[in-house]
Amino acid sequence: MTRLPAAMRPSGLGPRGSVVWRALAPANSADIGRALLASEAARLADRLDQLHAVISGDSATWALVEVPKAKVDGELALRVDITSAVSEARQTANVLRQIVAQLNAAGAGGGAGSPVEAGRAFVAAIVSEFADGGVANSDAS
Repeated sequence: MTRLPAAMRPSGLGPRGSVVWRALAPANSADIGRALLASEAARLADRLDQLHAVISGDSATWALVEVPKAKVDGELALRVDITSAVSEARQTANVLRQIVAQLNAAGAGGGAGSPVEAGRAFVAAIVSEFADGGVANSDAS
């Protein structure tokens, strides 16, 4: 079998995305569909890390706030709304869950110990880290 071409490997992945890619990527070029889905899952995992940074207030990259020159009642009025980031994080987690389930469902019955259950557990672990206020762990391998 032929190895997966370098062009199919996603570039610029963060720590969690790299772990997801290594866990889900096909070993050969015979399964380009799996490579595309694994690549998207890796990017989604990184996107969840970025959204978590926005939601928790740790990201200057995604959340730039400009102070308005106008004053309201003699005071500067500034409102920061992160509800769209929270919604996007929830939707991104759902898409990631679907991709991982699809990758693991091939040839699986879906019972306990199946690849489908493994996919659900994999995504649940990522989502629970965000729910518990965790941050990306760059030491994961």
